[in-house]
Amino acid sequence: MPPFQLPERIVTLVFKDGPLKGLELEVRLGVPFDFYFDLTDLAAKSSEESGLDALRSLMRRFASEALVAWNLTDRDGKPVPPTADAFIAKVDPVSGGLMLARYLSAIGDVPSPLARASANGRTSRAHRESSSLRS
Repeated sequence: MPPFQLPERIVTLVFKDGPLKGLELEVRLGVPFDFYFDLTDLAAKSSEESGLDALRSLMRRFASEALVAWNLTDRDGKPVPPTADAFIAKVDPVSGGLMLARYLSAIGDVPSPLARASANGRTSRAHRESSSLRS
């Protein structure tokens, strides 16, 4: 059997309104389940009273493993590199939270082929055969 590598899915999240209007994040959506579960777990823990360490880990993990590029600049107009250190140093908590929420929403969406509604068996061969028996 020939080798197969899963394609890397990178998308651009564009903030069209709100406080981050104009920000664009290029992010990886094709990430392992472990990464997704870790992020959602860290997000839940960071919302607790003592969740500062979890929040720091969440921000670092997002920036180091999911963030590929962005159009963020500092106050002097210089590009901010898409790194974990820069994310922690240059992004305020509200903006970081909005970026993470948008990413978690995008990564949690089901891809098109699986997103279609089920026919609930109405078009299955077994259903057609049982329907014809009733007639």
